[in-house]
Order: sequence, then structure tokens, then C-alpha cells
Amino acid sequence: MPSWRSSIPPAQPSSTSRTRRSRRDAGLGIAVDATGNVHVTGYTRSSNFPTTAGAFQTSFGGGFYEVFVANSNPAGFALVYSTYLGGAAPTSATRSP
Repeated sequence: MPSWRSSIPPAQPSSTSRTRRSRRDAGLGIAVDATGNVHVTGYTRSSNFPTTAGAFQTSFGGGFYEVFVANSNPAGFALVYSTYLGGAAPTSATRSP
């Protein structure tokens, strides 16, 4: 089970996360694993949300919102993995206990 932190030290954004997004983005869940890697999920309407090489889905699927999953290193300075998850139909994600 992931550990949850109520506050996370501010991080300097990586060059990929400084991209001005075209639409609304919202982080809905965050977890920090035992090694300190930060895992974030949420939704976006941005067609230019930053994704990483080798991501499952690197482009917006055309739905009203797309789910995203992103991971950063323990310092929060590097985007390790980021992908869209979704398609033309409405998409949502929840966290199970």
C-alpha cells in the first residue's frame, strides 16, 4: 500500500513540465513509494500535456478529459514517466484502498 504525505516539499519543475498547457489539468491522487518516487494521477484536457518517451499513450485521445499518470524522481526535479490513458469516450480514474 502506498504511503501518503499531506505535504510535499516544493520542487523545481523539469523542462518538460514547464510547457504551457492548452487546457485544464488537475491532479487528483498522489502517492510516494518506499524509495521516494512520486506518483500522480489526475485528468487533463490538454493536447500538449507532457509525456515521456516510451509512454503507453503519448497523445490526447479525443475525449472530453483524459486520465494521466505521471512519476517523478524523489527530488521532484525529473519527470520519469508520464502518459495519457483514455480515448474518445469519457475517462476517469479512482484509487482503491
